[in-house]
Amino acid sequence: MAGVGAGRSFGAVAGYLLGAATVIVFSPRRLQRPVALGLFGVVLLGDRYWLTPTPGLEWFLPFFFLKLLVSHLLPDSAEDS
Repeated sequence: MAGVGAGRSFGAVAGYLLGAATVIVFSPRRLQRPVALGLFGVVLLGDRYWLTPTPGLEWFLPFFFLKLLVSHLLPDSAEDS
């Protein structure tokens, strides 16, 4: 995956990551977890049906978005109480 196609894929992934993070951060606190999981589900579908993954790195985008959107971006549950 080199050349123009790789640049477009990178731009689409980076744009989606920034947009999804913005939506999660500005959603109401009690809805942040369901919104994050829903946007992660869109990533899983998009990775399989809209983008051509780099051979050998098919696993990377799902785990990367899981780590960023669902794990690191959400506040700790201890802060919720």
